[in-house]
Amino acid sequence: MPCARFKAQVERSARDVTAEVKQGRHLRHGDCGHSARPSAARSDLERACQIEERGSVSCAVVDFNSGATLLLITYEDYRDVRLVYAPEKQLGYFGGDEMNFRFPRYVSDISILRAYQGTDGNHDEYDASHVPVKPDHYLHVTMAGVKDGDFTLVAGNPGTRTGIVRAIQPNTTWQGHPVDD
Repeated sequence: MPCARFKAQVERSARDVTAEVKQGRHLRHGDCGHSARPSAARSDLERACQIEERGSVSCAVVDFNSGATLLLITYEDYRDVRLVYAPEKQLGYFGGDEMNFRFPRYVSDISILRAYQGTDGNHDEYDASHVPVKPDHYLHVTMAGVKDGDFTLVAGNPGTRTGIVRAIQPNTTWQGHPVDD
């Protein structure tokens, strides 16, 4: 089923542009004022990338670490995206409480989308003659099990986590309560 207005983006490259944006080297004429400089530099970098790359590509300057690092990321855009799997209604409502977002919640909350392209490689909107994209890299799914060195994803309980704490924190708190020595 075609998903109008959906777009799939595949990252093709990333370049650190932190220094360029912070220095404002790519200023447009007439820009003045300190706060406009990073914004103008970001826009200019994105525009230059878009012109250089052309075609079905988009470019964006993306903040990482609250703006400490800025990357110019180039994406390949696929505009023919289709819904290829959605669970039957009864699987989606299993348990009878679709608005319960606390564990345990046993429902099938999954949909699978697939990107399509023309046989000539074009990335235009939906066309019945388009074929599924065959990317160079993709996640291999197997029922044969895993071997040493295989990439794995692990689904977890959607509850509270305390696994990510600062080194000093375990000495002072446990589940939000002070710890006595």
